[in-house]
Amino acid sequence: MKNNQYSGFLNVSFDYGLFENHLDAIYVTGLQGDIIYANPAASNLFCCPKDELMCRSYREVMVSGEMEAFHYYFQKAAEGETNQFELAMSGSDRNRLILQVMMVPNEIEGRVVSIAVYMRDITDRKLLEERLERMALERTFSNELSKVEHLQTVSQLAASISHEVRNPLTVTRGFIQLLRDTVVSEEKKEQYINISLAELDRAEHIITDYLNFAKPSMQNAELLELNRELEYIVQVIQPYASMGNIGVHTIKDDEKDIYILGQGKKFHQSLINIIKNGIEAMEQGGDLTIRLTEKDDKAVIVIQDTGKGMSAEQIRMLGTPFYTTKEQGTGLGMMVSFSIIKAMEGECEVESTPGRGTCFTITFPAIPFPQAGNALN
Repeated sequence: MKNNQYSGFLNVSFDYGLFENHLDAIYVTGLQGDIIYANPAASNLFCCPKDELMCRSYREVMVSGEMEAFHYYFQKAAEGETNQFELAMSGSDRNRLILQVMMVPNEIEGRVVSIAVYMRDITDRKLLEERLERMALERTFSNELSKVEHLQTVSQLAASISHEVRNPLTVTRGFIQLLRDTVVSEEKKEQYINISLAELDRAEHIITDYLNFAKPSMQNAELLELNRELEYIVQVIQPYASMGNIGVHTIKDDEKDIYILGQGKKFHQSLINIIKNGIEAMEQGGDLTIRLTEKDDKAVIVIQDTGKGMSAEQIRMLGTPFYTTKEQGTGLGMMVSFSIIKAMEGECEVESTPGRGTCFTITFPAIPFPQAGNALN
């Protein structure tokens, strides 16, 4: 249909029929906001039959919390200014819509007589933009989090080095204190000095190669005979245990050699950590028992103390970075011990009862004696 009164709309001869099938909501108002034309898309948007729309003002049919902005731009359009903006309003299904709105003044002989309002639903586009922006923010956050995690890792490594070096230094200190005793024989002095030097070498090794400890590997695996390895570990830890009035007992279910594959220094480190924690859990003295056996092709080491024990929650948290039951602990020693045991294809189970002590059961794949000579080939 033709409407000659608005034939100058958009500065061209305007046929409203062009917009009847348009997907965008389009309506035309007088300067007071009364609707004089609306296409079917506008009728759907406002949930109002077209005939009823053309008898009402846009103020009556629009549901939006941003009407002040709409009125402002409408007034600008009434003054001859074309403008475009975004508007949020409720749709026919009461869902929130985001509309791109354009207001175009229709002038006849230099005077604005009506305003055409175009409303395009850009909800999906805006949601996509928001999603992409959120994804970008998440990527940025992830990158920043990764940086923080790297810094935390550096912090953990630094704290771990301090903790791990303290073990051989503590042992060395114990031997030096024993050397001050004038009744120690020359043979014992020589033995204490040799062990002290070996422990200092171990401390140096930890400092220079600690990054390898953080991610243990078996690239330099060697054949370890557990009877001999445990004898060395007991020798190292004995002075520290004696200072706390703690007896260390070794039990072997049989006298045969038991072989596993691993790295000697790392194996020492992991067990000394566990044994040292057991000693420190017996503040009033006690007994620490180390049992070695072979069962079902597994080498089994059981470390039992008579200390204060742990709750189920403390056992669950054991090995978590910075979690510790000791006042001066860092919680990193057990983390490294578990990591080394796992790298050696071992498993560690912990049982404990508050007030009655803790038991660590550590198992490794055992290498049968006839194959031990070829294990590294």
